[in-house]
Amino acid sequence: MGLVWWAVVLALTATRLALFRWYWAPHSSLPSRWLWRFGVGVGVSGVLWGASAWVFFVPDSEVHQLLLAFLLGGLSSGAAASLGCSLWIYVSWVAPAALPLTIRLAALGDPIHLTMAGTLALFIVAMGLVARGTERAFRYNLALRFDKQELIDTLLAARVELRRANAELDTRVRARTRELARAERAQRDAEGARHHGQKLEAMGRLTGGVAHDFNNLLAVVLNALPQIGALSRENPEAAALIRDAERAARRGARLTESLLAFSRTQRLKPVSVDLAAALADMQDGLLRPAAGTRVQLAVDIAEDVWPILADVDQLCAALLNLVANARDAMPSGGTLTVSAANRRLTEHPVVPAGDYVEMLIADDGVGMRAEVLERAFEPFYTTKAVGEGSGLGLSMVYGFARQSQGDVQLESRPGAGTRVRMLLPRARERGMGVASTEPPGPAPQGHGEHILLVEDEPELRRVVGRLLTRLRYQVHHAADADRALALLADENQPIDLVVSDVMMPGRLDGFGLVREARELRPGVPILLVSGYPDAPHDSAWQALPKERLAFVKKPFEATRLAQLLRQLLTSAPDA
Repeated sequence: MGLVWWAVVLALTATRLALFRWYWAPHSSLPSRWLWRFGVGVGVSGVLWGASAWVFFVPDSEVHQLLLAFLLGGLSSGAAASLGCSLWIYVSWVAPAALPLTIRLAALGDPIHLTMAGTLALFIVAMGLVARGTERAFRYNLALRFDKQELIDTLLAARVELRRANAELDTRVRARTRELARAERAQRDAEGARHHGQKLEAMGRLTGGVAHDFNNLLAVVLNALPQIGALSRENPEAAALIRDAERAARRGARLTESLLAFSRTQRLKPVSVDLAAALADMQDGLLRPAAGTRVQLAVDIAEDVWPILADVDQLCAALLNLVANARDAMPSGGTLTVSAANRRLTEHPVVPAGDYVEMLIADDGVGMRAEVLERAFEPFYTTKAVGEGSGLGLSMVYGFARQSQGDVQLESRPGAGTRVRMLLPRARERGMGVASTEPPGPAPQGHGEHILLVEDEPELRRVVGRLLTRLRYQVHHAADADRALALLADENQPIDLVVSDVMMPGRLDGFGLVREARELRPGVPILLVSGYPDAPHDSAWQALPKERLAFVKKPFEATRLAQLLRQLLTSAPDA
């Protein structure tokens, strides 16, 4: 009997597995039909388990009966969990499965079997309540699933949108982070450039003051040497020494010009320069000899390059300095290229927007290390051996470019050569080339005129005084403006011309002396001298009447001074 039961169970199980596979296969049956088929299968399974109350029931063994009750109770709890989605399906299984055993136990009538029957019945009822709760929860969730589908779809769409927004936000954050990093780098670079510019500006003020004092010393030397030479004409050895000293003094004067160019206190004379013509004029006579025989010089100027606004002499000096530096950077020879092209700038960290010409001086020399490149524009900074360079070449180029309302930048790496980019502003009118200068003529002599010499430096006052005496003038000395005004106020003191320093201690400088001297002696010619070449462009100078008034820069030579004196003395006062 037991074997027959097991055979039927296996057959039913196989049938249900076949139906399960059929259910998942493509078909056109309605869901309600499958629910009915499922209920029938569950009911048949319940009948089989109910039949076990007769097939496996042992009348004389309460232990076997108890085990059978526990087995059916456990199956009932499993059915409540797995079939609880539909109460009637649960009932279709538990009723035929558990009721036969419950009835048979109760039919025995003794207390033990009645207790077992009651416990099983109570457990089945409890599982029925569990199945009912499961069915309600399932129906509620199913109703919520379909009734709130629009809300669920909205939530799903919101989740997709949130993911997209998060991705977009992450992209924007990354882009903003990169932008902030670039801005921070740019700010650091700008601050570094500003600090470097302030450093060079402070050094410029210092070197400007040094150059002024040095010009006073050179004026003493340059004017004393010719007088010494005149006193020792019969001594050839002394004359040679004097010539050497004059050459050294003139070299010192050129150094002070470089210092003043760096400090931007040297007054430039900007004119419209045809750069192509200027470089053509300089190429063979100046640049090629400065480059040397081992360096191949190539000049490449665009045909339509604009004229530039620059001081011709300082432009020549700047190019010569750059060519000489490039030559020294190529001891074994190489190629030096000088080119120029138009640049229309809309934004630049140094110069205002506008039209410029960019000159590029590029060599393939040894290049510079980063620490050398950072200090390249500082005056007196050089990597050359002692005696091979003053360290003023690039500082002069820097001062010239900035004072010309332009800029200069260096690009260099060790072994990769150096590129110097110099921006100079465009001139609106047609430019000129480089004009040649004629040597000055002989120093004209005076005719016994009375000259008032006002100079606070005693050495310079004595030397210039002796020079004026040798030029056949009668000299009266004054150490400051007040002493000079006292002499001018004396009507019995003849004064035909006043030579005065600009920068003097005391109540008045040279400009103030001119104003008060003209009140005492209207029309008296006055020659102002100064180691600061921009003195004629001072606002105080601009306010002065220019009748019989001139200016000369220290250090001056005797010939230049003599020519200016004769021009002032022979000029007629305005009517």
